[in-house]
Amino acid sequence: MSNSPRKAFTLIEALAALAVVAIALLALIRLSLTNIRIADRSTAATQAALLAQEKMDLILAQGFPEPAAASGTLDRDNRSWQWQICVSNFALPHAHQNDYAPLRRVDVNIRWNEGSDDRNFKLTTYVTNRM
Repeated sequence: MSNSPRKAFTLIEALAALAVVAIALLALIRLSLTNIRIADRSTAATQAALLAQEKMDLILAQGFPEPAAASGTLDRDNRSWQWQICVSNFALPHAHQNDYAPLRRVDVNIRWNEGSDDRNFKLTTYVTNRM
């Protein structure tokens, strides 16, 4: 038998390589969790925008809405959405009332919880009476 040195990994080299791989895998897992959280927030914001548009369409379908306020809660897609609608008279600054058709401001506000954070989406439009 010859006493030539063997060409193999030592235990310390194998443990060092394993530690590097474990750190890289942990970073990838954290990145994946961050991506999931961002996708969930994006989905919730999109759902809030669609809900606000749905509520706005219901108000605008009435034609020229009367000033009023309404609110409620809707459970959809494993979330609880709180909505508020406010229709108010709107006057243009520095204009006489006879110079323009009456305007109404319509605000739709959607709120939901995301973990410990409260999120909000607001949609506003103005409606005129076309007589």
